[in-house]
This record gives sequence, structure tokens and C-alpha cells, in this order.
Amino acid sequence: MAADTRKFADQLRDRLNARSRVVKKDADKLSEMKNRIAPVTNFLSHLEASLKEVDPTIRIRVAQPLTAMGEQKFSVRYEIDRNKMPEMRLEFLIQGSKIHIDDRVFVVEHQQNEIEEYLGTQIVNFIAA
Repeated sequence: MAADTRKFADQLRDRLNARSRVVKKDADKLSEMKNRIAPVTNFLSHLEASLKEVDPTIRIRVAQPLTAMGEQKFSVRYEIDRNKMPEMRLEFLIQGSKIHIDDRVFVVEHQQNEIEEYLGTQIVNFIAA
């Protein structure tokens, strides 16, 4: 046998280890972003519960889970349904510590109240229109 088979096994091990490190790094970034927007997610969950007291058919749900869009960019999409009919879509673009909602930009850690006021107002206005 002319070729050293151990060499190929070592190459495979190195490549799989490198791929594993990349996957772990990506998973860590995704987890960090989920933690960063957790207050927004919690607010939408509480808002849904409050709005259901007025109209039990209202539902706020994740239509597209948090997805990586590049090195430091992530997106998530929510849909607001009423009577099982889509009423509104909310698309968030998260980049670093900023969250873009529509044409507004908020710093997640410092503007949680503003984010909640904006989202609450937008959702209620849209449903009531």
C-alpha cells in the first residue's frame, strides 16, 4: 500500500473538528441574539395574553424563527392573526445591540420601554383599523 491511510484519517478528523468549531460558534451567536431579544419576545407573549382578554382569536406567533443573515445580522418575523386570518407582520432585524423594526432603530438594552410602546401601539392600531 503506497498511501498512508492514517494521513487521510487525520485529514478527516481535522476537517470535522474545524466544521464543529464553526457550527458551535454560529450556535453561540444565535444563542446570544436570542438572549438579547428575550425581553422583546417576553413582551409580545404578555401582550398576546392581554389582547386575548379582549378578543380570544388574537394570536401573536413566530412566523420565521431567529435566523442568521451574516456575521452579526439576524432576523425574526412575527405574525399577528385575528380570527385565524393574518392581520400584520412584524419583521425585526437585529444587528449588534440594535433592533430595526419598520423604519425605527432601537438599542435593545437601553430602549426596552420605547420598543414596547412602539410595538403595542402598532399592533393595536393595526388590529383596530
